[in-house]
Amino acid sequence: MNRSCYWLQGLFIGGLIGAVVGLLYAPRSGKENRREIGDKATDLAARAKEEYEATLEKSKSRYESLLRQAKKAEAEVKDNVGTEGS
Repeated sequence: MNRSCYWLQGLFIGGLIGAVVGLLYAPRSGKENRREIGDKATDLAARAKEEYEATLEKSKSRYESLLRQAKKAEAEVKDNVGTEGS
């Protein structure tokens, strides 16, 4: 592993430890913390699903557009080859 990989690994682990310590010393009760974490996880999952669906729709649309362009180009090539042979 190179140095930047170790640095990123340390940054990630440090952030994780900081988050856990922050939760442990938060002025709320454990029940409130768990509820808040659950709510945020639910929100994050919903946003991720929305982003996934939007990206999927864009990908499908782009794929269909490229497919139409390819078929059009193929037809033009066939027409050009057919007229050259005559």
